Amino acid sequence: MKETIRRTIPAIVAGAITIGMSFALTGCNKQLIDLNLKFKRVHIFDTGECYEITKWNDYEDSDQIQVKLKTGETILLSAGVRFALVDKDVCPFEHK
Repeated sequence: MKETIRRTIPAIVAGAITIGMSFALTGCNKQLIDLNLKFKRVHIFDTGECYEITKWNDYEDSDQIQVKLKTGETILLSAGVRFALVDKDVCPFEHK
């Protein structure tokens, strides 16, 4: 029993140190895991328009998102614009 505890405690301490160092090295406001999210459309609520997109990019130091439309145009969206990135072939928010 004591031998099991002696082996378990160092493993727990090493795991806690590893997790703590991961947070310390990346900073509290950084993403630890890169999630590659794919979206097909952007819906801008203020205008009611929905666009097909080919690519989007968010910026770590900003609250802006850059969206490249299928038409080749690029739109820069900020926190002042209400929008949703959608992973559907049809915009679910479109008014009929």
